[in-house]
Amino acid sequence: MDDIKQAIRKINTQLLDQKQKIDSLVFLTTNKNATQPTIIANLAIMYAQSKKKTIIVDTDFSTDRFSGAFNFQDRSGLTDYLEQDISYTEIIKNVPGIDLSVILPGSVQDDTSALLDDPKFNKLVDTLKTQYELVIVNTPQFKEMSPLRNIFHVSKNIVLVIDKDQTSKRALFSMVKSCLKVDGNILGYISAK
Repeated sequence: MDDIKQAIRKINTQLLDQKQKIDSLVFLTTNKNATQPTIIANLAIMYAQSKKKTIIVDTDFSTDRFSGAFNFQDRSGLTDYLEQDISYTEIIKNVPGIDLSVILPGSVQDDTSALLDDPKFNKLVDTLKTQYELVIVNTPQFKEMSPLRNIFHVSKNIVLVIDKDQTSKRALFSMVKSCLKVDGNILGYISAK
C-alpha cells in the first residue's frame, strides 16, 4: 500500500507542476493487472476528499474492477449509454460520503472497443469536464493505438503505469511512440511492482 501512496503523491506533484490546468487524465498500461485501477481509485478518492469534484470513466470493457472497489450493485454504464437511448446521468454512480462519481464499463461485455469512436462518447466526456474538476479515464491494456485513438481527442494528458517485472521495453516504446503520434502530453509514469 505504501507503493500506491507514493505513486499517488508522485502523480499529484506532477499535476501541480503543470503550467496549465489539468481537467482530465488518461491512464495507460501495457499490462493486464489490477495496479492501474487501484492507483486510479486511490487518486480519485484523494482528490474527492480534498473537495475536488472527480469522476472516473472506465473504458476497460474486459473487466469491471470499480464496481467491486466501490460496492456498486447496479452495473449499468458506458456501453449502456452508448448503445441505448438513456441519459448520461443514469449511468453515473456516486460514492457515498465524498465528491466522487464513477461511470462503469456497462452491462454489455462484447467486443465494444469500437464504441469509443462514437461521437456520443466525445460529447459525454466534454460534458463531464464542465461538471467535474477532474475526469480520470481508465483504459484497457494497451496493445495498439487504434481502439484508443478517440480517447486522445477528449484528453491529451497521459499517465503511464509500468510494471517493472512485466513491461517489456518494446511494449513501452510502442506505447510512448503511439502517444506522441496523437500529440499526447505524457505527464509521467508510475512504476508498479
